[in-house]
Amino acid sequence: MNQIDTKFEYLGIGGCASHCRLRVFKHGGGVVVVMTETGDNTGTSVTNAIEDVATLVCERFSLNPQQAVFIEHYPDSRTPARDGHRRHDAMFEEHFDRVTFASITREGVNWDLSMPQWKRMAREQVERLTGIVWETEYEPANA
Repeated sequence: MNQIDTKFEYLGIGGCASHCRLRVFKHGGGVVVVMTETGDNTGTSVTNAIEDVATLVCERFSLNPQQAVFIEHYPDSRTPARDGHRRHDAMFEEHFDRVTFASITREGVNWDLSMPQWKRMAREQVERLTGIVWETEYEPANA
C-alpha cells in the first residue's frame, strides 16, 4: 500500500533548491522509501544528495533508517526517435538502485546516514518490496 507520494524538497549542494519524487510504502511489515529523480529538478540530483535526502526523509516521517529499505529510481529519459520508439541507451534507461548506508548513527532524535553504497535492482525486486506492479515511467531529461 502506497502511504506517501509527494514532491520532496531539499537543499542541495551550495544551498540550491532541489527536489525529487518521494514514495514511502509500508508493505509486509517493512518500510520502503523510493526516491525518484525528476526531469524538472534543476538542483542537486538525488544521487549527489542521497545522505541528506534519506536523513531528512527519516526525520520528517519518523522512520527508523535501520528498518527501512532505500531505493533510488531514475525513470527512462531516452528521447524518442522520429518514429516514436525509444532507442537502446542503457545510460538513460529506467533503473533502480538499493542504497545502503555503512554508517547510521543517532544523536537524540536526529539520524545521520552516511557512506552510501548503491546496488542495481531488478524491477521484480522493487515490486516484491513495495507490493505494487511498477509501471515504467518516462521523464524528459534536464535541458
